Amino acid sequence: MPAQDRSAAERLRRAVAYAVTGADPALTATSFDGEAFDPAALIAELGGVATLRSAAAEARAAGLSWPYPVPERLRQGLGAAQVHAAVRRVSSLIDEPPRPVIRRPATPDADDLRLLRDVPPHHGG
Repeated sequence: MPAQDRSAAERLRRAVAYAVTGADPALTATSFDGEAFDPAALIAELGGVATLRSAAAEARAAGLSWPYPVPERLRQGLGAAQVHAAVRRVSSLIDEPPRPVIRRPATPDADDLRLLRDVPPHHGG
C-alpha cells in the first residue's frame, strides 16, 4: 500500500475513533492491517461493543449527539462520504439493533365503526 493511501486510511481510522468516543484516542496498529480499515478491530481496540454502547447511551442521555461530529482537523484529506460511511458502519455495529414494532390487531370500537360507515353523499352510501 502506498504511503499516501496508508496515511489516508490511518486518518480515517482516527476520525471514526473520534466519532464513537468523542476524543482523539491514541490508537495502536492492531486495528490497521496496512490494507483496509477494520471496524471490528477498531471497536475492540476502543474497549469493545459493551463499553462503547454504554458510552453512547450516556452521551445520548446527556443530550449529546452520538456519534460525535468529527472535527475538521481529523477530516482533512478524507471525503465526506467516506467518513460518513465508515462512521455509520462502526456505529451500526455498536448500536443495539432496532426492535420491531408489533401492533396487535384491535377490535374497532363504536367511533371506528361510525367512521367506517361515514361516506360522502356522492358515494350513494
